Amino acid sequence: MKILFPALLSFFLTAFLATPALAELYQWKDENGRVHFSDTKPGSSSANVNTVQQPDAQRPSGRKNADSSNTGSSSSQERQQRLLQVMKQESEQKEKERQSAERSRQQREAECNKLREHQSSSAGRRLFHTDKKDENGDLIYLDDKERAAYDQQIANAIAENCQ
Repeated sequence: MKILFPALLSFFLTAFLATPALAELYQWKDENGRVHFSDTKPGSSSANVNTVQQPDAQRPSGRKNADSSNTGSSSSQERQQRLLQVMKQESEQKEKERQSAERSRQQREAECNKLREHQSSSAGRRLFHTDKKDENGDLIYLDDKERAAYDQQIANAIAENCQ
C-alpha cells in the first residue's frame, strides 16, 4: 500500500498537471521554402503565417480548454488529428504543385520540340514564309535579311527556353 499510494499520486499529478494546453499552432514557410510548425509565432521575418488550430470559440465540440470533461488524452488525440489533417493538406498541396510543375515542364518541352522542328525544317528551304498573311490572304515570303533575323529569333528562343 505504501508503494501504491505514491505511484497513484504521481500518476494523477502527471496526468492533470502535465496535460498539454491547446495552444495555437502556426505554420509558415521560410526563405528557403521549408514549411515549419510551431506553437509560438515566428519572428517578424516570416510574413505569411497561418494559424493551424481553431480558436476555442470555433471548435466543433464547443468546449473550452478548462472544460473538466476534456481529458488530457482526448485533447492530445484532437491535437494529433489536427496535425494529421494539416500534414495531409500540406501533402495534397505539394502534390498539386508537383503536378503543376510537371504540366509546365511538358508544355515547355512541347514548345521546344516545336521550335527545333521548325528550325530543322526551314534550314534547307530557299523560299521561306511565316504563317502570317497579307491583306489579300496570300502568304508573306521573307527575303534573305528577314529570314536571317527570323532564324536568329528561333535560335534565341531555343537557347533561352530549352536546355
